[in-house]
Amino acid sequence: MNRFGRASTSLYSFEVLSLTFTRGPCPPHVNHAVLLTGWGTDAQTGVPFWRVKNSWGAGWGENGFARFERKPGENQCFIYHEVTRPTAI
Repeated sequence: MNRFGRASTSLYSFEVLSLTFTRGPCPPHVNHAVLLTGWGTDAQTGVPFWRVKNSWGAGWGENGFARFERKPGENQCFIYHEVTRPTAI
């Protein structure tokens, strides 16, 4: 992301995706597309996360964004399953 910017991805969307920080477990499939916008570490817990923007508007999650736990080597909620980035033509 440092080199190419934001990317779209698919992940498993919980029916109660008003949660702002998802730590799983998740079912073994994807059902929703989001925009992967960044990463960080939660200041209170020290848990690393991916930050995603949803299409459901600012009233959802953290002003339209959510955090999914980022575990090295693990595909949390299948967030790595269908990552794509824009390509200029």
